[in-house]
Amino acid sequence: MEEKIKIIFEDENFLVVDKPTGMTTTKEKKGEAGTLEDYLRKIKPNNLPRNGIMHRLDKGTSGLVLVAKTDLAFKNFKNQFKNRSLTKKYYCVVGGEAVIDGSINWPIGRSKYG
Repeated sequence: MEEKIKIIFEDENFLVVDKPTGMTTTKEKKGEAGTLEDYLRKIKPNNLPRNGIMHRLDKGTSGLVLVAKTDLAFKNFKNQFKNRSLTKKYYCVVGGEAVIDGSINWPIGRSKYG
C-alpha cells in the first residue's frame, strides 16, 4: 500500500484517518494485503487488536475511521460503541439532479444481498 492516508486528527490517545474508497479497513481474509490496518501497522504500530481500529467502513466507502493508540483509549471507545454513547453519522454524496430535497433518518443494517 503505497498510498498515503491522510491523518485528520491525532493526539497521544487516538487518531482519526481518512480511509479512501477501494481500501479494505481490516484484514477480513487470510493473506489479504493493502488494508488500512496494514498501513497503520507501518506508520503507527501498536499491540492493540486490529492496530487500534475501532470500526470498519466498507471497501467501497471512503470516510473517517477512529483509531485508538493506547489500551485505555481502546477500552474507552469500545465501551462507548457498546453503550451507544458515541454517535456515528454517515453522509451520502450522489451525482445528478435530485427531484426532492430532504434527508433519510433510518438505522443502517447489513444488506441481505451481500
